[in-house]
This record gives sequence, structure tokens and C-alpha cells, in this order.
Amino acid sequence: MNTTKKIIRVATGVPCIVEYGASETGIIAFERKDHLYHASDELLYLEVDEKGSLLITSFFNKAFPIIRYKIGDQVKLNLSKENDGIIIEKILGRSDDLIKLPDGKVAAGISIYYCSKYILENMSSIKELYVTQTEMSSFKVFYISDKPLSKEEERMVRRSFDTYLQPGLKVEFIKTEAIRRKANGKLQIFHSEVSV
Repeated sequence: MNTTKKIIRVATGVPCIVEYGASETGIIAFERKDHLYHASDELLYLEVDEKGSLLITSFFNKAFPIIRYKIGDQVKLNLSKENDGIIIEKILGRSDDLIKLPDGKVAAGISIYYCSKYILENMSSIKELYVTQTEMSSFKVFYISDKPLSKEEERMVRRSFDTYLQPGLKVEFIKTEAIRRKANGKLQIFHSEVSV
């Protein structure tokens, strides 16, 4: 049991169950006592391609059918367990979606989502942004805006990095006309060039 789960259990007196999901499909699986993940196979069909990328088909999304959708995660599936349905043995995640910090901690890429949400909610001039980690202590924030950021706006962005990641990180701001997108056209808010 990891530290966060222990803290939650001690504080609340109830066990903590981890869920695995995606914004496009909702809950994909729940962690079991043996630390494997039981897929919500009554709602979704899961498979992997030849590279181990997870493909999801949603059974009940009538408004927008999702068929063999690649969310970008690498997983190890086990389809052979008797009466257990689909088991996810390992979630490898996205290698470029982890943030290795100078203090030795590794943060999830979702931390950048919270930074960017804060920035977009508090700075109406920024229309879109993208963050690249170039070194453990260095980040580049590419943004689309009608005007360059003021010094106060840059300080606000740095404060969000201090809050959600680690104080004292080097943040460089680059005004651009276009934001990098994945080959499938999906916006990826964060990319790390640092191996974890």
C-alpha cells in the first residue's frame, strides 16, 4: 500500500480503492486487493495493439461512439484469468507524462493540467498553452495570446508551478502562433524530454 493510501485509510478509517480512467471513456478499471485492476468490462471492451497501447471500445456511448480508441496509455492485459473478466496487470502510463523534479520526486503530468487550468482561468489573454520540461528544473511554457505576458502574469504562472510542482523551478515563456498537437490532432498539454 502506498503512502497516500495509508494516510487516507488512517484519516478516514476506510480503505482507499484506486480507479483507473480516462476523460473520454470514464472509469476503465478498479484496483483489487492483489493490486491488479479489474476492468469495467460490462461497460467497455479493452484490447492492446502490437505496441502495448490500450484500445477502448465503449458499449453505451450512443452520442459519440468510441471504437478502438487509443488513449495513449501502455498497459499489460490478462484475458485468460478464469471468471475474472479482463484484468489489467500493469499500467505503464505515458513515458512523456511524468515529471521528474530536482528534489527527487516524480509528479504526474496531471499537475501541469492544474497549473494550466489556473493560468487559463486567471489570464483571459491566454487562449491556449503547452508546457515542455527540458531539464529537471527547467520548463518552457508556449502560449497563444494577443499580447505578451506581463511580468505580473509571469509571476502568477511561476507561483502555480511553485504550488503544484516545486518552488524555484526555471520557467521560460514563449509566445507562439500555434500549439503542438499529437499526430491524431489531440492537444497534449505537457511533454517531458527528461527520462524518468
